[in-house]
Amino acid sequence: MAEPKLNIIIVGSGLAGLAAASTLREHHNVAVYERGSQDVATGGQGLSIYPNAEKILKTVGFSADRAGAVGCQGYRSFDKSGKMFDDFPIDFHARYGGDMLLMKRSDFRAELLRLATAPAQETDGVRGEPVEIFFNTPVVDLDPETATIILKDGSTVRGDVVVDFKMLNRAIVVADGVHSALRHRITGDKAHAPKKTGLTLFRLAASIEDMKRVLGNSSDWLPSPEDDNRLNFVLAGGNTNRVVVHYPMAHHNYRNFSCLFLMPDSRANVAESWYADGEKEEMLEVYKDFPEEILKIMSVATELKIWDLQDMDPLPN
Repeated sequence: MAEPKLNIIIVGSGLAGLAAASTLREHHNVAVYERGSQDVATGGQGLSIYPNAEKILKTVGFSADRAGAVGCQGYRSFDKSGKMFDDFPIDFHARYGGDMLLMKRSDFRAELLRLATAPAQETDGVRGEPVEIFFNTPVVDLDPETATIILKDGSTVRGDVVVDFKMLNRAIVVADGVHSALRHRITGDKAHAPKKTGLTLFRLAASIEDMKRVLGNSSDWLPSPEDDNRLNFVLAGGNTNRVVVHYPMAHHNYRNFSCLFLMPDSRANVAESWYADGEKEEMLEVYKDFPEEILKIMSVATELKIWDLQDMDPLPN
């Protein structure tokens, strides 16, 4: 006898929400409620997926090629003058059974959205009915005991509550981000909140065309795709906690730059939002003693974001 399908509600259509939806659709009916539009959270900055996650994604038909992913094959470290002092190649697949992938965040989300919403015959590995997504539909509250969400317009939607012996399963997945407005309704209190680490990140993406324009075609910063497969770290040294991490993405057509630094106490609250815009002049000042090539690339950044690195204690079982 087939297991009954649950009606599962997911709050949030970011990376976590869509990944959950893609996985759950095979055996359940899934609906996603998103407060923003379809192009929410589609910034051009990069991210890396490690082998443990890549292996899970492959089970639901994730296409690295569709996502423009570049397979990472190790790490390189440089000092702030640009001199390489470590090159550590890694065959991730041989060592861990899966690949490490470097991608644009927007491309990754687009592929997860496809896996969640495409008909089964158009996917490679995803079965079940397509996920229904309600954009521009904010969820303002929920009742975990009855698996009910309350929408901004006052209406309610109820998922399934299934009692199996002494185990109670609520069919709501809260995936509304690090600054979740609903997490406390699951945990029972607001004690589990993100904490700032004191470190802040400038995030930018540069197209290879823009890099060629400011660096010239012969620059060492423009290797051929065959030689450009590392996660690169440029370290300031000393006690400044400044690091620039850069890597290829989008089929080698873009390069991600994640620039870490210690935020002064006087500026401690400037980067609460994931979408907060950074100031180019401030970034250039923070990294003024880094390689000239990095500064030139920073100067042509068309989309610059700033984000406080945060941590959170594990949620209770």
